[in-house]
Amino acid sequence: MTLFTIDTCYVFCYVDESGDCGKFDPSATHTGTPYFIVAGIFLDTGKWKSTLDTLKGFRKKIAREGFLNYDVEFHCAEMVDPRKVKAFTSISVSDRWALIEEYAGMIGGHSSFQIIAVVIDKVKSSLEQSEYLTSAITALYKSFDEFLLDKQSYGLMFLDRANEKKIQTHVRMLLGTGSGYGKTSPVKIVRVLEDPIFKVSHDSF
Repeated sequence: MTLFTIDTCYVFCYVDESGDCGKFDPSATHTGTPYFIVAGIFLDTGKWKSTLDTLKGFRKKIAREGFLNYDVEFHCAEMVDPRKVKAFTSISVSDRWALIEEYAGMIGGHSSFQIIAVVIDKVKSSLEQSEYLTSAITALYKSFDEFLLDKQSYGLMFLDRANEKKIQTHVRMLLGTGSGYGKTSPVKIVRVLEDPIFKVSHDSF
């Protein structure tokens, strides 16, 4: 009987965005956000269970302390601006900021987590509004691919379910797997596998 061994290391990258891709006009009543940000937190699949246990431990702790029930998504947007959501308005402003700081400290202090962030300052950027999303995704993929190449690893991207068609079409161009679009990219991604996997954030712990 022949035994097969797999020596390749794989990495998961979980991505979310902050802000929007709308035009920012500080003089307008209704305007886009001044920044558009995409950030990815990634980890070795061999440490996936231990990192999940760390996150679960944090959630159980703040549930025991009476801040946020275990089944309510810990969402920093509502921590900053509760928007009349009872689960968050019931927490004082000082406690909400303390929880954000504690959560960030837990992630930053855990050796298994790595973070990539792409920030577009719309005031300073020379990008067209239509390029905000694709440029941010390109930069994120390029950075992740370089990390994977350095580690001699391969990776998968998990993104929030927004702008799926546009992102998937753009990523296929980066990967060289697109067809029928007649577009090529100067950026070649070789270590990120498959199409991005889209998930609703509250459906993934």
